[in-house]
Amino acid sequence: MISSALNQLHLELPASFPVNPIIGESTYCQLTSAFEHYHQSLLNDDSALGYIVGRGISVNTIEQYRLGFGDRTLLQQITGEKKRKLVRRSLQCTGFIKPNGREIFRGCISFPVKRLNLIVGGYGRLRARNCCWGSSPYTYHLIEEDTLFNQDILESRPKSIVLVKSPLEAVSLIQVYPEPCIGLIHLPLLTDEQIALLNHSGVKLVKICINPTEFWQKKISQIAIKLLSVGIRVKVVALPVWHDVNQLLQDARGDKVLIKLIQHAQKWQGGSNATY
Repeated sequence: MISSALNQLHLELPASFPVNPIIGESTYCQLTSAFEHYHQSLLNDDSALGYIVGRGISVNTIEQYRLGFGDRTLLQQITGEKKRKLVRRSLQCTGFIKPNGREIFRGCISFPVKRLNLIVGGYGRLRARNCCWGSSPYTYHLIEEDTLFNQDILESRPKSIVLVKSPLEAVSLIQVYPEPCIGLIHLPLLTDEQIALLNHSGVKLVKICINPTEFWQKKISQIAIKLLSVGIRVKVVALPVWHDVNQLLQDARGDKVLIKLIQHAQKWQGGSNATY
């Protein structure tokens, strides 16, 4: 079924529709419609839907966060070459379509990213097990670079949050754990702007829930140091090195194990004595 939102690709938005001022209402409408088309494509593609459900993501979560699938059919739905070129050019301006004309989330499960309930980009997880040389199984595009996944949860001014390393892990954790959770998108660190946002939002404690591979051990330390510098306390969840949040939740009783690990997160010690 073709998304009804796709029919709006060339229609102007009503005056009451919320618009990201950076890109204007016409392009914002197209961007929103593109993600909605991806969502419908995921629901109608048994293979893609089976993949993400197999990763432990429920249909309710797919609906809530409007997860989608880049099945390469977006521009095919637009009748007329002139209109198709206009939409392609418009979406290229946001980064949704690459300079070569290909969609950035081609073949990916897509996670729309919002800020103040407005779409400001997305994150993609390549469905295929292998990717081409020089490519990454993870991709993103953000109109506002400092946005975190599920950032709007900070509007409720939580005292404590859980930080994970990707949107996939964020939606995985949100399904089983009630504490507010935010996810990194494209950088393995928190930027100064993101640190300031957490501080301004009244966050007093961040529980870093990232499996400590050699690469991430260093990043966890860097994140912790920056948080502590503004007075935000840090605890580290002792995830096994070989299991991130999503992988752990696929194990039998993995949800209970993960909840217990978060509840028993330890104060970050720092330096060579850091424990994970």
